[in-house]
Amino acid sequence: MHPCPHCQKATFSDLQKLTTLWVRPRTCEACHKAAYLPVRSIVMALVMWTLMTWVFIAAAFYMRNILFMLGTIPAAVLAVDKWIRKAPLVVFE
Repeated sequence: MHPCPHCQKATFSDLQKLTTLWVRPRTCEACHKAAYLPVRSIVMALVMWTLMTWVFIAAAFYMRNILFMLGTIPAAVLAVDKWIRKAPLVVFE
């Protein structure tokens, strides 16, 4: 559970945090105020995942082994964990 930026109570689940955007903020169940995930976090996760995917593509071509492409799955998990799950929610005004 992730804390609300208003009341600091852990009311947002991982799924709720992953699916919140500035155009569709989530409301806290405790204080009923809205919060969202910053766009910067989402963009950084996509950039990190894209760069890591290209590294795996280059490794697959260089080593002539398609199994390197399986590395894109943990790369996506790592990007989401580093840039989205650990990012603080922002107050919606």
